[in-house]
Amino acid sequence: MFDRAISTFNTANPAGSRRYDRLRMLNLRRLAVFREVARRGSFSLAAEALSYSQPAVSHHVTSLEREIGAKLLDRGSRGELHLTEVGAVMLEQAETLVEAAAAAERKISQTINGDGKIHLGVTGGAPIIADALVRFHRSNPSADLKLFEGDRIDAITALRSRELDIGLLVDDPEDPLPPDAKFVAEPLYDDPLLLVLPTHHPLADAELVDLIDLAEESWIDRVSDTSPWASHHPGLITPWSKMLKSACASAGFEPRIAISARNPLTVQRLVVAGVGVALLSELALADPHPRVRIREFQPAKTRSILLARNNSASSQQINELCDALRRTAREYARTQQRRLKELLANGIAVESVEPRRQIRAL
Repeated sequence: MFDRAISTFNTANPAGSRRYDRLRMLNLRRLAVFREVARRGSFSLAAEALSYSQPAVSHHVTSLEREIGAKLLDRGSRGELHLTEVGAVMLEQAETLVEAAAAAERKISQTINGDGKIHLGVTGGAPIIADALVRFHRSNPSADLKLFEGDRIDAITALRSRELDIGLLVDDPEDPLPPDAKFVAEPLYDDPLLLVLPTHHPLADAELVDLIDLAEESWIDRVSDTSPWASHHPGLITPWSKMLKSACASAGFEPRIAISARNPLTVQRLVVAGVGVALLSELALADPHPRVRIREFQPAKTRSILLARNNSASSQQINELCDALRRTAREYARTQQRRLKELLANGIAVESVEPRRQIRAL
């Protein structure tokens, strides 16, 4: 295509044809090979460095000499290579041209793929993220991915300021996140909430728990009491607290909060210790504690995981990561019932052997 453009220019500008014809001789590959030979002072060492055969290296240098009409290298009495005067000038220019071409290639790649870094913010859905990243890295092994875990207000703020390219946001379908001009969000996964009880709880074996039957219980919430934003952005920073209160309100009572914790493993340990009962989502229960029972409840409630993307994030790698997240979420949706069945069976074996342990302890 470049040759065709030069030919067109020469036809239209015969006076400048000689100057532009000379551009054809500066073959970047031959310049790069010549530069390697000049740097190493040896055709064989240059061939090894470039993974070329030695005849191929010699051919490139000879072709370059023929095209410019001057010798670039002389051999000494012992076979060593020396740059000619023209060769020294050519080496200087080759360094500049080859580096400029490499810089141009990097710049074009950055234009296509952004700055080469992908900034992903996460507020929920860790199992989906982990599996999606495995899939993404198979086809993008050199991708520079930065993962940030935090609160929803942090992720939303970073999406708006373009500090994040992608965010996975927890949302309540009954009180959805309003549209935002700075980013777009799409539903990724419906994550049902489940009741977490200690194995000795009277309702631990109930097929389906009426939430109203737990109106007198103490509850463990999933929002830190020390959150610096809680008083300023309660609607954004406490989606878990809102969902717990909403679920209990649907059953006709207001939960009595005993304590708050962020980590779902901490929540489960507090349940085991008898501090209170809790609601956790299916994904948050990817690692269930062996001494909790997990039950479905009514009225049922589901949280949504949203895939959010700022409006300026459009690189090929960002597109591929979003596709990996969508495909992984669809796979999780197909196997959700199997995982729910396993969660509902959690704690049964422990409960059955616990009395024996107590007898032995006595």
